[in-house]
Formats: sequence, structure tokens, C-alpha cells
Amino acid sequence: QLHSDKKRAFNVFVGLKHGPSECLGMTDASRVNIFKYHEDNSWGKPKKNLPVTIVTGPLGAGKTTTLRHILKSKRNLRIAVAVNDFAAVNVDSELIACEQKDTGVVELTNGCICCSKKGDLVDKVWSVLKDADAGNVDYLVIETSGVTDPCTVVQTLEADFGKMYRIRLDSVVLVLDADEVVSKLDNGEPPVHPHQLMCADAVLLNKSDLVSPEECDKAAKYLADTIPQVEVHRCRFGSVPLDAILEIREATTVSTAAVAHEAVERKFHIASVEEKSLRTAKLADVTSDGGHIAAGQVDSMVFESGVPFRLGAFQDFLGPLFPLGVRRIKGWVYFAEDPKRRQWMFHYSGRRRFECSVDRTPAAGERKVRIVLIGKQLDEEAISSQLASATAGERAMGQSNLESDTSTAESDELFEVSPSDSGTTLKFRLTAAKPLKLSLEELSRKHGIDLNRVNTELQERVNYTAGPPFLTLAHDDDGTVWLRYATDGTQRLTDIWPSVKAAADVLVKNVFSHVFACRCGW
Repeated sequence: QLHSDKKRAFNVFVGLKHGPSECLGMTDASRVNIFKYHEDNSWGKPKKNLPVTIVTGPLGAGKTTTLRHILKSKRNLRIAVAVNDFAAVNVDSELIACEQKDTGVVELTNGCICCSKKGDLVDKVWSVLKDADAGNVDYLVIETSGVTDPCTVVQTLEADFGKMYRIRLDSVVLVLDADEVVSKLDNGEPPVHPHQLMCADAVLLNKSDLVSPEECDKAAKYLADTIPQVEVHRCRFGSVPLDAILEIREATTVSTAAVAHEAVERKFHIASVEEKSLRTAKLADVTSDGGHIAAGQVDSMVFESGVPFRLGAFQDFLGPLFPLGVRRIKGWVYFAEDPKRRQWMFHYSGRRRFECSVDRTPAAGERKVRIVLIGKQLDEEAISSQLASATAGERAMGQSNLESDTSTAESDELFEVSPSDSGTTLKFRLTAAKPLKLSLEELSRKHGIDLNRVNTELQERVNYTAGPPFLTLAHDDDGTVWLRYATDGTQRLTDIWPSVKAAADVLVKNVFSHVFACRCGW
């Protein structure tokens, strides 16, 4: 009875001090009110804190790729994700949503969570807290946009009062493009914004395979000298052990029901406060004006079309016709020369590096071109006109150089060439069968060479080469993978062949070396 009377008196006091409208019928307001917070801790069961990790970094560094790695490696954890995109179309969240089915994706679109979308961030995180209270979420990972000031986000999440009082910020993961860091160091430019470095608890030196070991050492030394307390992880595709970036631990015991020789996947558990070790950054002396970290005005635009691109025209757009000011492109494309009209996920970032892979989880509805461009002082009208003229419905076919481009590929004995299926594109692939004097079946059966995987990697390596080379893949009905290049653009195959040849030589050395060494036929 005494407990009930004290609680009733406390509620009356809250009502007198703040008015009946604030103590009745306003669930959110009452839950975050300091008196209600005290009441919950005094008489009710305390609610759990929600662990949160922020993934931040410059445009095109690989933040979304890192987030996808986290979701693929989460095991038993129920991880919710919040994705912030500066552009009006949240391409990253759409990509993540196709893979994230259990806890969903929270979108923070058309603005930055360090300024115009700060209130939106608070509301969305509050909604995830409610899911966590219901037992549906164990962890929250927030991906910021490439122009967001992470200091402002950290200060928002670490607020002692209000809706964020039960947030436990575990780590801020800074994802960097190793090639971009090296390039800026060589040019005497600051490679990373100071606020990103101040906030970081772990750094992923991503795309480290795109630079030489010496260049990677140079980037790592800069980070070690600047933020010596933070561990730097060299990686590709954001792939690192999860406990290096999230405050989680592997279970120490394994089910006794498992047979001894079976591989058993250990479960993760959330690290306790005493076990936490990642959070090192202190922001007491950091001031942020709530603006973007990018110098100058950052623009974004969206281009959509129900008509596919003509591959040759799109190659020209990415090469000699590439517009000034564009720093990042991402979205979905498809091409008129592809008989299967597959949808492709396209990325441009860094020093003119491209990625184009088959979208295995396409967005619902009709396939269409849908890309976001981000940069400075973008001439939206001119760029839209360029892209529209690159579609199959707007631009006449150019003069094809199929015969001469075919001769270029056929003259290299490492490659096999296939007849064109469109009259304006060339298909070729790396086999190394001629110099090895082996059949394709022998390469596969006797030496374990997966030519489809080899050529998929070759396409990635060529497209990651700084400059204009851009190749897509072609897939035969039997599953054979080829490289496809349009012959009706202004760029000739001879122009990009040195890049193709250099990438092929690396693969031959890495993948075929044991075949060259073997002379017994097996």
C-alpha cells in the first residue's frame, strides 16, 4: 500500500509541474521524461540499453559493402540497420533491404543526419529501441552518408537525457579507400577529415588490394601517426572479423550434441559493459557546427529511364564524356545489347573505378535505369541530357569496329573470342588454354580452374583500374561467363587492352601458376 501511495503521489507531482497534457496520453513524452525515467528505475524493471555502431567514411569508401559484410556474418544476432543517403533516392537502403529480411531497414533519405535529418535520426532510433524492448533487435548499425559529420551523430546518440538515454554507443567504424588516401597523400592534400579521425574507434583501410604493399604501408603509417590509439585493419570489400568492429564475443561453449568432426558455428553474444574495448574516441573537446564535412556545396541528382542504355554510349559517358564534378554514381542499369535484359548494380567511386555486377535481388517491378549522381556544382540539365542520349531509344547506333576489335582480342593467345550476339559487341574470356596446350575440360577437371570465377575477377580488376576501362559480363545459356565490350563507341578495344592484359597477367600468375609448373599431365 505504501508503494502504491508513493507512486500515486509522484505522478501527481509530475502532473502539477508539467500539466495534465504531459502526463496523460503522451507515451513518448512520458517515457523520456526525467521523472518517469527515475520512476521506471525505482519501481519497474530497468530496460536494456541498445548497442549501436556507426559506420562512416568518405563517398565511395565502401561503407555499404562493409554493412553487407556485417549482415552476412551476423550468425544468430538480430541486427537492425539505419541507412542515411544524401540523395533523394536511398540506393544503399534498397540494396540492403533485399538481403535484410528479419529486422528490416530504417531509411534516412534526402539529407544528412548531422544537420537536416538529425531529428529524423532520433525518431528512427527511438522506433528501433521499441523493437529492442520487444526482443526483436539485439544491435543497431547506422551507416552515415559520405558527407555526414560523424561528431554530430555521436553527440546526438550520447545525449544523457531524452530519447537517446538508453543508447549504448559501442564503436565508430571509419571506412577509407586505401587508393584515395594514397592519392591525396601524394598530392599533399589532407586524406581524411579531422572529425572522422577524431571519432574513429576502428579504421578499415578498404580496397587495399588496389594499391601496392608499399602504398598500403604509407597509408597505414599516416593513420598510425595520426590516431595511434586506433587499430587499422587492411581489407577488401569491408571484410574483417565482426568482433573487430562490433562489441560482440563468441560463445565459449559448443553444443555437446554435435559430432566431434563437424564444423559448428559458434553463436555471438553482446559484450557486457565490463568487456567493452573498442570505444576510445572522446569528443569532449570537439565542436561541430552541424554541417557537412565536405568542403563546398555537395549536390545530388537522380536519373531514371524506362529505356535501357546502349553499352557503347554508356562506355563513352564513363570515358571521354565523363562530366566534371561527379564524385560518386550508384544505382541500377541495364543494357540494350543484353538479350536477357538483366539488371545490373553499378557503382563509380574513387579515381574513376567502376563496379558492375548482376543484381541478384532486383527491385520489384519493371526493370529500369535508376542511378544517383553525387558531386560538386553538378549541371543537372546537361548530365541528364547526356544520359538520356545514351539510352537505346534516343541515340542512333554508331559505327561498329567489331572486326578490328575482334582481331585485337584474337591476337592474344591467352584469350578465347566468341561470335557477337548483337553485331555491336564483342565477347571474349581468359582461358590460357593455347599456351598451356590443354583443353578447357582438362583445365577444369585436372587442374581445378574455374574459368567463370577467373573471368568475373578479371572484369572486377579491369573496372577497378584507374581510368576509362569498363567491361560488363555476358552469360551463355550453359552458364559460361564472358567479358563483353561494345564496339560502336568512340573508345576502341585497343585503347583499353593494356589494362585488360595487365589484369590478365596477374590472374595467370596467381591462378594458373601450378598448371605451368605441372608437366606430368596431372
